[in-house]
Amino acid sequence: PNQVEGFWVLTEQNQRMQIVLLQEKTFIPQRSLEVPAGLQQPEALTYDGTSLWVGGTGEGASLYQLDPADGRIIETYEGISTEGLTYAQGAIWYTTDKQLFKLGEAEPVMPLGLSQEHSRIGDIAIYGDKVYYISREVGRVKMKSLQSGAFLGEFNAYFYNAAIITASANHVHLMMPGGLYCTFSDYDGTIVSDEPTGLPGVVTGYMPTQPIQ
Repeated sequence: PNQVEGFWVLTEQNQRMQIVLLQEKTFIPQRSLEVPAGLQQPEALTYDGTSLWVGGTGEGASLYQLDPADGRIIETYEGISTEGLTYAQGAIWYTTDKQLFKLGEAEPVMPLGLSQEHSRIGDIAIYGDKVYYISREVGRVKMKSLQSGAFLGEFNAYFYNAAIITASANHVHLMMPGGLYCTFSDYDGTIVSDEPTGLPGVVTGYMPTQPIQ
């Protein structure tokens, strides 16, 4: 059931959140799954090549591992609130309270500083030694070293509420409000490409079906 090349999307449609599999390039929906009933404020989505992972914020938030064929809950990690979520280097990484965590480890990997006190992290991505994270309210992508925690730079993503899709060598891929899929250079923030997807509603998570290791 996972052979469709495309993207998994956590999106709001008809005033409810759903996980949708979109075909690559055409963005035609191939499958739609309900989010777990206990997840009141879905915020983040990732895919590890076998399972979907969805999380959110709010009272009693938990992280869920799902079967991508039918949305069945494989495992629930209770008490984990997730602002951003990604799969990289064989592990699940998430942010809560502006800190980066690795699933299975109690202590945070590092703090992720934001310029405004009330800003919150919209999403994260990891590629190599770079951790990318975005301030949802301010719309700036920031970078830190995963190994040392050193700040590596930042650039303007131009839109509030943009979600990081994933990262690749020297590039960051984001989904903008209104369904605009953009690729940025992480060197100077130049927009390398942009493509309308026609996605309705608010997209809060977006992950390729073939995750970048």
